[in-house]
Amino acid sequence: RSPQEPMPTDPADELWEKCRSSRGTFENWMKLIPYLEKLPHERLSLKLAYEEFLVEFPLCYGYWHKLAKVQNILEGSESAIKVYDRGIAAVNCT
Repeated sequence: RSPQEPMPTDPADELWEKCRSSRGTFENWMKLIPYLEKLPHERLSLKLAYEEFLVEFPLCYGYWHKLAKVQNILEGSESAIKVYDRGIAAVNCT
């Protein structure tokens, strides 16, 4: 690679930028999340995406379940149960 050639960019970086610059745009999240779901080595990024998405869209209850599944893999069942509790509280508060 010559110094003049641009470095390839990770598509996730651009997707993250779109989500963070316009947090309330559901369509942006629906591009980022499925992209990350296809990458098993990106569980931490996927967890973060679910967390940030659910701040904006707490009534998307299926994503609480997805977050709990990832949380269970990363930190165990007690941590996953806390996610379910947060999801119930978020839905009850809106």
